[in-house]
Amino acid sequence: GALSVVGPSALGDLSASGAASFGSALSVAGSAAFSSSLTVSGASAMGSALSVAGRISAEEVSAGSVEASGSLSVAGSTTLSSMTASGASITGALSVGGNISAAGSLSSAGTITASSLSVTGSSSLGSLRVNGTLNATTLTSPGNMTIANLNVTGASVLRSLDVGGVATVDSLTSRGAAKVASVTSDGTIAGGALDISGASALAGALSVGGSASFGSNVAIDGSLAAAGPITAQSLNVSGNVTAGGWVVAGEGIAGRTLSVSGPAAFGDTVHVATPSLDPHAATKGYVDNALVSLEERLTGLNLSELANLANGTWPQGSYCILRRGYDCPDGFSKGYLSLSSSGISLEFNGSLPDGEYSGTMRKLWYCCRGDGLVCDKDDDSCGNEILDSTSVQPADLTAGATGNVTVTLRVRQRMPDDGRVNVTFPDGFAPSSGGATQAFPGQNMDGSLTVLAVSMNPSVLVQRSGGATDIQPNTLISFVLTNIRNPPLVGPTGTFGIRTLTVDGDLIDADTNVTGVSVQAAPLSSSTVTLSNSTAGAATVLTFSFTTRNPVPADGRVTVGVPSGFSSLSGATLAVASVSAGTFGSASQTSSSNASHTFFTLTRGGSSGTIAGGTTFSLTLSTPRNPGESGDSGSFTIRTALGSGALLDEAPLVSGTTLSPAALLDTSISLSQARAGDSSSASFSFTTFNEIPSNGKIVVVFPSGAGFALGGVSATAVSGIDGSLGVSTSGATVTLTRSGGSASAAGAKVVALSGLKNPHVSGTTGAFAVTTATAGDTAIDENSAFATVTILPGVLGSGAVTVVESKAGASGAVNVSFVPRNPIPREGIIDVELPVGFAPSGTLSALLLEPADGFGASTTLSATLSGQTLRIVRANSGNDGSSVVNRTVTVQVSAIRNPQVSGTTGTFAISTKTSALAEI
Repeated sequence: GALSVVGPSALGDLSASGAASFGSALSVAGSAAFSSSLTVSGASAMGSALSVAGRISAEEVSAGSVEASGSLSVAGSTTLSSMTASGASITGALSVGGNISAAGSLSSAGTITASSLSVTGSSSLGSLRVNGTLNATTLTSPGNMTIANLNVTGASVLRSLDVGGVATVDSLTSRGAAKVASVTSDGTIAGGALDISGASALAGALSVGGSASFGSNVAIDGSLAAAGPITAQSLNVSGNVTAGGWVVAGEGIAGRTLSVSGPAAFGDTVHVATPSLDPHAATKGYVDNALVSLEERLTGLNLSELANLANGTWPQGSYCILRRGYDCPDGFSKGYLSLSSSGISLEFNGSLPDGEYSGTMRKLWYCCRGDGLVCDKDDDSCGNEILDSTSVQPADLTAGATGNVTVTLRVRQRMPDDGRVNVTFPDGFAPSSGGATQAFPGQNMDGSLTVLAVSMNPSVLVQRSGGATDIQPNTLISFVLTNIRNPPLVGPTGTFGIRTLTVDGDLIDADTNVTGVSVQAAPLSSSTVTLSNSTAGAATVLTFSFTTRNPVPADGRVTVGVPSGFSSLSGATLAVASVSAGTFGSASQTSSSNASHTFFTLTRGGSSGTIAGGTTFSLTLSTPRNPGESGDSGSFTIRTALGSGALLDEAPLVSGTTLSPAALLDTSISLSQARAGDSSSASFSFTTFNEIPSNGKIVVVFPSGAGFALGGVSATAVSGIDGSLGVSTSGATVTLTRSGGSASAAGAKVVALSGLKNPHVSGTTGAFAVTTATAGDTAIDENSAFATVTILPGVLGSGAVTVVESKAGASGAVNVSFVPRNPIPREGIIDVELPVGFAPSGTLSALLLEPADGFGASTTLSATLSGQTLRIVRANSGNDGSSVVNRTVTVQVSAIRNPQVSGTTGTFAISTKTSALAEI
């Protein structure tokens, strides 16, 4: 009938007409058959088949095949050759070499591997790999799915899908990539990215979160929408087509609307009612029923040419072109010219511009622009060309820098071999006093160049000589001017001017509006910031040192920027410690701030003269407070400027220093129970130097090797801190994370840890370490030698010493009994202090009488008597000694002689110790 087995079972064949329950593991070398249910608390291994008329419940199942008329529930992994069940719930992995058939639902948190899978109900799986066919009513998988053929009657929601063959579904949703050979669907398909190598036929809609790639034809009775590109051999969609990228199709048929944000390429005509293409999309095939853009009617042009025409990038000038199309390019205005001829018939044929044509009437449409050179009629240069591709580019754009300047221009008319070029500079540029300005030919210029004149504007006049030929029209040329000094001020300059001239000074070409450049701040050199105190949260003095490139005028400014993490800045004072040349003089201080820095500015009083460039400054700012956490202090800024605020020199990112954590003070630890092995709680008291953020952390590191058990620790904020504390442990580290409170200001704090278990050995522990930190684990305050604690020996229970032979002077055995609270380790010691009078009567031996299982199968004890100390020592074998905790231990020692005098002895004392003689 019914069978109930508490321990492990190992059987040949097993058959039970009733229910079977096994408290431990079940191993059957042959077959197992149960008329009712089977419950196994441990693992189940069947050499052959397992057949159960009712329900199967087990931690693990391993069998040749499983057949259950009821449900199958397995907590661990399952390995079978085939499985048949009305329903199945697998917490671990399921591996079936053959087929899986479930009449009800199938649920697995792990991986399922099978040759074929048939599920009548719903399936919820971790990940699935099927070498053959999968049939299911509904299918849900948070993991990956790889199958040969997919047949789903209901909805499918998958993270990623890989089908080697045909996918037939009512509705399929894939949050990841979906890859199938071909798809047949009566419903909707939606996925992250869809890759189909075969034909696709869908009665519903197709929605793809990424790209859609079809190796063969696509036929969709509904709409097609993809967030990325769509690629197919042919595209036949009865509804809307929407693509976030490009569309490429050998044939194109779209029944309702076409919306494409990228290029569209069709091998054939696309028939749509309302096309909508990006203005820069280019279509190889013609989209009928509507004119979308100019590019649709143009073929044989590349995309860049199409974009140029569409954007109207025609050259400047004063000219007209005949119009062809419905509108003029950008920059043109439209107009027309009507011609009539009385009595004469005007002939026309072939391609014609826009217009109206009749026998005696012709109306021609033009596109005209008028943005060429405009000059006064009395100007001698009127009619000359505007130079093209002009630029004047200093090699170094920093304020006050001296260097080379490259001049580039495209001549519009012939420039003779002795021609000249005049370059005018905007205000602020000047020839350098450090050397003469010279000119050197560059691109498409032979011969040599001579600088004829340099003025302070400056204006530089250069003449060619020694060239073999004239420079022909539309030639791009360049040359380099040396020793030109930039303006001392930062910002955009005015425009340059370039003129080409004959040797007699007559104008050839000109561009008097050459785009200026943007002068950048000169870098301050040797820029440093030092802190007098680099402890987090400490008051400090900042010292700024730097060397200028440009002069600082008498009313000039010096500004320093302090990163936002510093505090106590409202009363900070900026002072000049020294300048290496000149006198800074009196100055006034102002301050301002933005999201990243607080700025302090000293403005000179105007009476002490200009401080020359190349001067080294040293300024101090007293006394801000450092950021309240360790790590990088942040980057500082230093700049010099005119009295108007116009920038001269700058060091925008000056490195600070690395701040060290402040020290936790007044540190102590108290244990509620101090004996070895006791359950206890610990109170940590300390005083912080900086505040602990509302989401900050307190990290407690227990001494290495101390032996505290931290598995069930919880934490409570006792005082000085509000909110709650979450706990996480990793090895000897306990991290307390704040929540639900406010920032805890600097001051005294007490936190308590409950659920500790003291070490098994007495003695003084190593030092605890405590650190306060940000939510990002940046240290704020710390103390790596926070405190130590002293663990007292545990109390042995039920201690007793009895003598087998109680006569005075008799020799015999002594039994020592006690109940230990902590393990007695390998090579551990049991010391018994005997009263005066006991002595050895021969070679001592020791035997463990109880518990029976003792210290393991190979338990060996030895005994010695030195003075009145009887020492019993475990051998270095057996178990770790935890098996005797809270159990009576009795050791019998032989060859002990009683005192020579009768009467009551003195008291005995028993203690357990480690091999290093530390009391347990």
